[in-house]
Amino acid sequence: MNANRRGLAIYLVARFISTLGGATAPIALAFGVLDISNGSATALGIVLAAAAIPNIAFLLIGGVIGDRFPRIRVIQVAGTISMITEGVAGALLLTDTASVPLLATTQVINGVTSGLCMPAFSGVIPLLASKSDLRRANSLAAGSIGFAMVGGTSLGGLLVHAVGPGWGLVFNAATYAVSVAMMSLLKLPRPMPTEPSVLADFKDGWRQFIAFGWVWRLVLASLFLNLINTGVIDVFGPVVADETFGRATWGLALSAVTLGSLIATGLAAWTKPSYPLRTGLVMSTAMVGFYLAMGLTASTPWLLGMALLGGIGAQYLMINWETALQTRVPTAALSRVSSYDLFGSYLAIPIAQIMAGFLIAQVAVRPLLIGCAVAFVAVVVVSLTRPAVWHERDQTSEAELADANA
Repeated sequence: MNANRRGLAIYLVARFISTLGGATAPIALAFGVLDISNGSATALGIVLAAAAIPNIAFLLIGGVIGDRFPRIRVIQVAGTISMITEGVAGALLLTDTASVPLLATTQVINGVTSGLCMPAFSGVIPLLASKSDLRRANSLAAGSIGFAMVGGTSLGGLLVHAVGPGWGLVFNAATYAVSVAMMSLLKLPRPMPTEPSVLADFKDGWRQFIAFGWVWRLVLASLFLNLINTGVIDVFGPVVADETFGRATWGLALSAVTLGSLIATGLAAWTKPSYPLRTGLVMSTAMVGFYLAMGLTASTPWLLGMALLGGIGAQYLMINWETALQTRVPTAALSRVSSYDLFGSYLAIPIAQIMAGFLIAQVAVRPLLIGCAVAFVAVVVVSLTRPAVWHERDQTSEAELADANA
């Protein structure tokens, strides 16, 4: 195994471990807050918002940090801080000294560190894989994270049931410790800041972002697609499930979406579309079938089939998007450019949840689902009509050819 492949393997395992713990944390935290607040949904909302708001607020600054400082070190520092805060939160619950303000404080710190380090992740894989191997590396990363999310969610429920929420958070802290230790084995080149100050780096990042027409157009499209999808999955779907096919079937549908996303990682690893953004956008419209299955039929097989296809299409687009960014955007600016994508994606979540809650109080859920399907297609069609998106070619195949001729 050469050094790059060994480094990639270490990185993927480290991310799998930290993601596994991270997936247990929301379950443990939620039940921990409910336990100390006599089941208060308001208290739970406060603690969750305490992490979400600073996470969004610090993403763009995190992009600058990820390009200006060694990315692995940024991730390690953030992981160490999160290890401490999750360990403290777990200890507070285990010693019956937890309060809503104290848990909210730990989550504010977690939100800040998450926002500051997330863009750094976007720039690590290009330092560990050649351009011709980026699609496979991104597929492996997406697959390992997907399996960790599924396993962590199940494990979180088991931990809370068996030993309590406090131990769930302690487990998350332990996974951060292991991940940080593993990443210390990685030796990556130190970035060379091209600008004399952080502010100048920020401005240069914006120039890089708007310089690629397909990048900012698809980031804008992603914002709208996330608004639509979050509204459907978080609000409209549960409502229509209660009215028709039931909660158990809704759980199976979400599992089918997850299974589809895992299938897509294998599909993306072994297919090389000449126009990956065009292909990914077209495949993403499979989510429309899922929306229509919810709104027009109560057939469980149809719903689960469309959910599976929707998961495949959405993840396939995501992998193609990540690979396109990594092959076209200079590595020195990748964290800053990615931070705008992350900012739009995360900002869409609370906006969509608020909008969907308002809309469902005014309009029946089935017309809303049909409207979401139409809007999704419209966003994709508008994106495809832009020449910068339509004509964007795959760079990994060209890199593979160059490697073969070298």
